Amino acid sequence: MDIAAIARYDDAVTVDIKHPLTGEDIGISFSLVSFESERVTKAMRAIEVDRMRKALQSGDIEVSSTDAAEYIERAEREKLIAAVVGWNFNGNEFGDLGVDPECTEENKRKVIDHPGSKWIRDQLSAKGDSVRDFIAPPEKKSAKGSRTK
Repeated sequence: MDIAAIARYDDAVTVDIKHPLTGEDIGISFSLVSFESERVTKAMRAIEVDRMRKALQSGDIEVSSTDAAEYIERAEREKLIAAVVGWNFNGNEFGDLGVDPECTEENKRKVIDHPGSKWIRDQLSAKGDSVRDFIAPPEKKSAKGSRTK
């Protein structure tokens, strides 16, 4: 068994979005790669480099609690935007994006940044952060020495 191939962080999984109160499937699904994937890691590095560059340019050594909170929130949202690789609204709409919005970078940002989408972000974050969901199922081992007649 190739243990290096067990985790498949760059393979997308489907997240069926559930109603926040009833837990019922609402008919919208997102395709998501792991937060450990190359694309998400790259996006997070870019945010950190930008933060460091701004700090160096301003000469600020200390970070206010407000700035820290804003950075953390921005990083969480950018992580989700990078992790979403597709969606299917199945005839549903999202605000001014209309029915069955296309999954573009701009539209991903509108959905993830929308003030009313925290419950969606929470469901996506739970899946993207779950290593278990990106692990390949174990290979079935054949019984050695067994013969078929």
